[in-house]
Amino acid sequence: MTIVYQYCRRSSNECGTASRYHRTAQPVTLFASPFVDSGMKKSLMDIICCPLDKQELELDARQEEDEEVIFGTLTCTECGEEYPIEDGIPNLLPPDMREA
Repeated sequence: MTIVYQYCRRSSNECGTASRYHRTAQPVTLFASPFVDSGMKKSLMDIICCPLDKQELELDARQEEDEEVIFGTLTCTECGEEYPIEDGIPNLLPPDMREA
C-alpha cells in the first residue's frame, strides 16, 4: 500500500501557518501496489545461479511470508559468495559492484 501526504495549496494566511507549503493532517492512500509488501518467490531458486561461476545458490531465509522470502541470503555452493535479499529483492550484483 502506498501512502502519501497531501500538501496544502492555500496561502499561509488562509491556514494560519508559518509555512506556505505544509502537510495536511492525514496521509492519503493512493493505491495498493502488487509490488509492495511482496518478496522473492522461492520458485525463483530453480532458475537463478551465482553470477560469478554459474553454480547453484543455497537459500537461507530469515523472514518469509507465504512462500516468499522477505529477508535472507543466497550463498553460492561452489565459491561461497553471499548475496543479500532485502525487502524481497535479491541483490545478485558481483561483490565489487555493490554499494557499501
